[in-house]
Amino acid sequence: MQPLFLGIAARVFYVEEDPRVAAVTDLLPGANCGGCGQAGCSAAAEAMVNGKIEVNSCVVGGTETAEAIGEYLGYDVTGAEPTLACSSCEGGYRAARKFDYSGLRDCRAALQLYHGFLRCENGCLGLGSCVRACKFSAITINPDSGLPIFDPERCVGCGSCVEVCPKGIVKLVGETTKILHWNQYTQCLSPCRQRCPAQINIPKYLGHARRGEYAAALRAIKDNNPLAVATGRVCPELCATECRRTINDDPLAINSIKRFLSDWERNSGTRLAMPVAADTGKKVAVVGGARPG
Repeated sequence: MQPLFLGIAARVFYVEEDPRVAAVTDLLPGANCGGCGQAGCSAAAEAMVNGKIEVNSCVVGGTETAEAIGEYLGYDVTGAEPTLACSSCEGGYRAARKFDYSGLRDCRAALQLYHGFLRCENGCLGLGSCVRACKFSAITINPDSGLPIFDPERCVGCGSCVEVCPKGIVKLVGETTKILHWNQYTQCLSPCRQRCPAQINIPKYLGHARRGEYAAALRAIKDNNPLAVATGRVCPELCATECRRTINDDPLAINSIKRFLSDWERNSGTRLAMPVAADTGKKVAVVGGARPG
């Protein structure tokens, strides 16, 4: 009798499921990361079918997954600009400390004790909470600086690291935001970087160049200025007027370094591929004179 009652109960309480939900679930990567704002891929599929979220909401699947789901559901898909995690702190081990911390290796726990062990209120504690939160092994801690390193090849922009950062230092940023962002005086930036009209991260590319990491150095320049060949020859070197080395001797030869890096790229026979924003189908005119324009 028990199987009979179970069969009747199954019929009575049966909830019909839209077959499209299962189909869309199969199209999703199955990471269940929650980057789309849903509890998992199954919940995301149901929300997409019901029109509660966009079909391009899956950050892990990217454009290919969005196009596949859009084709199945009959929607026109507009490619969303991918976002990647990054940190706004560059202090690391150089930052002054209020005391030596030997407690739990968790940024949230350390922040509960006198608001952290760093004097800088906006400084990264570097205890690796973001590393452990990342499901895609996209974050490591640099042993030399104590700061997180984000691997753009592995980061999917799910936001797990953002949620666990107690200071809000880790953020998801798209290429458009990087390009349109202008340095603020409230930011903890070096004097030379604050003075640079092109907003180039000068200490970053100088550090890479010093270690012989020429590709990484050139990429740091091109993050904000794609015309490294031109600026290495005509840059007015405004950063040199703010360089702290002038206290003892002379500022660094910024132009010579930029020129060397750009010539290195040209002589290598390859070109560094830089990430760009999604194509909008619109055209833009660049008005100026010769190379500087």
